[in-house]
Parts: sequence; C-alpha cells; structure tokens
Amino acid sequence: METLTLFVAALLFVASASVASAQSIGDAQLPRAYVGAGVAPATNDAESRMRLGGNTSPLMWLIEGGARVAPRIGVGVEYVQPSTLTAETRGRSFDATGRQEERLLTGLIRGRAWGSGRLAVDVVGGAGVLFQHHEQRDAPCFSGCAVTVQNDLNRQAPAFSLGADVPVRLAPHIGISGVVRFYALRRGDTTALPGTPWQFSYTSSTRFAVGVTARARW
Repeated sequence: METLTLFVAALLFVASASVASAQSIGDAQLPRAYVGAGVAPATNDAESRMRLGGNTSPLMWLIEGGARVAPRIGVGVEYVQPSTLTAETRGRSFDATGRQEERLLTGLIRGRAWGSGRLAVDVVGGAGVLFQHHEQRDAPCFSGCAVTVQNDLNRQAPAFSLGADVPVRLAPHIGISGVVRFYALRRGDTTALPGTPWQFSYTSSTRFAVGVTARARW
C-alpha cells in the first residue's frame, strides 16, 4: 500500500504541473527531445543493500533521455547506477567477503511547472525496476587460502521515483540541469530468514539524491 500510495502521489504531482498557469511571464514548453548524463551524491542505504553494510561511495551515476508529448508534458527513461558495495568479515579460520551491485531503470513522466528563455523547473515521477547482483566469497582461513564457497544471487525488485529538475539552457542545443530525486526501492526483506548468508540479506529502503547532469536538447 505504501508503494502504491507513493506512485499515485508521483503521478498526481506531475499532472498538477501540466496545468500550472500558462500566464506566467516567460512561460516555455519542454524541448522536443533530450539526452543527458551526470552524477548525484545520495544518502547512504548500505545496511539495506547487505546486512554488514560495508564500503561504498555516495555517488550515483545517471543517464537520461526523453521526448515531449505535449507542450508541457514529456516522457522519458532514467538509468541510475549506485556505487558498488563491498564488505568483509574475518576470524581465525575464515575470511568472508561480499559484493553487491545495483542498477535502476525507471520510466518517467515529466511536467513543466515553469519556464523562461534559459531557466525552467520540471517535476518528474515514475516507476521501474531495481536490478540487484550479490556475490558471496568464503575462504577457510584468515589469509592466503583459495576461495572455497562462491555463490551469486541476481534479483529484480520494483522501484519508484519522485523529484524535480532545474534545466538551464547554455546554448541552443546544450544545457545543464540540477537534479533532485527521492527513490523508494522495494527490495523486500530477507534479514529474518534463517540460514541466509549475510551477503544475500537485504531490506527495502529510500534514497535522496541531489546532483547535476549535462544535456543535449533539440
């Protein structure tokens, strides 16, 4: 129910932008199409991606693209790659490591809330798929031993996003955009299941990201 509520709220938020006052001074429509790429530091959800948490960078890499379907409404896709997460635990007779990677692909609805000749404000919302890849590696001694346990786990989960962009036109077909995103990542919960390796334990989480992308537009 929480996931459905968030998605409906995202759609309503974007729809409200499409009916924003057309009498605003300097009102502008969306570009016909755009592509972009950038980076966005995000809040940390390492404990939700793998039970021991571990080491990771806060950066998320973004690739985006979209097209206009009405003067103030557009559709698009966004690919997000959070940094890889790694963790390790050791004892007298073992060395266990874990590695986790995620990829997020979402379809977005975009509404232009306000625009001028060079500056605009868009609101976005959508849903997609979170691709998870987990690796378990165990060796029977503290160091110097070959890995004897090697397991991988691949899983998909639903994900939802809501946010805003502030595109700035620098030249006729070149611009940058400030990006604000709230992600709801519905991984589920395996932490309470008996016998689950810590490398394969995960829970649902939310992440908040603020960054910038470079764009080509037409």
